[in-house]
Amino acid sequence: MSGVSGPCVGAIAPGQEACNGLDDDCDGKVDEDFGFGQACDGPDTDLCSDDVMTCLGCSLGPNNSEICNGQDDNCNGIVDSDCESGNCSPTLLVTGSTPSEPDCVDFPVEQGSTGVIQYPCGGGAVTAVLGSVALTGSVVNGFVSLDGNVTLGPSQTPDGCTWTTTHHIEGSISSGRLEYSYGEIYVSGFNCWSPCTETGVVEVQWN
Repeated sequence: MSGVSGPCVGAIAPGQEACNGLDDDCDGKVDEDFGFGQACDGPDTDLCSDDVMTCLGCSLGPNNSEICNGQDDNCNGIVDSDCESGNCSPTLLVTGSTPSEPDCVDFPVEQGSTGVIQYPCGGGAVTAVLGSVALTGSVVNGFVSLDGNVTLGPSQTPDGCTWTTTHHIEGSISSGRLEYSYGEIYVSGFNCWSPCTETGVVEVQWN
């Protein structure tokens, strides 16, 4: 049987690709112009690309808050120092100190002294040990303030007198740099040295 082909009726020509699960532009690919299924950062509070691109845009994934656990939970390149939950125990290192007089003897904390600070990310009571000094205080909105006193007897001091040493630490924990101040209060003894003061820097280190 023979015949003649007539005009094509109802033909659908390639069109612009739309995100609809079809190959609208007839190139053998489906929804390729929209990143469909690719990882993205949705409208949540974290910075993590743990969401998925859909035809309606990036999906709403979980809000990842920073937990003090040695990981960058919120994907901002900072580990733990900006934590929102958990308990942290970074180490402390005295990196510098300046006495009020050149011949002052700082005890029992000096440059190179190490210790540890323990604090709740959400704020509250804080404890720390620096050298042989125990300090207590609080942290509010990431700002810590700590105090500790140690009384040293004649056998422990260079002038053979009894002194109470005062120690104060304060600053923003997330900055990694705290200010340290030291003072001496005369208790008893004869021919004692003049009291010294000192200021220094304590570095907070997350391992």
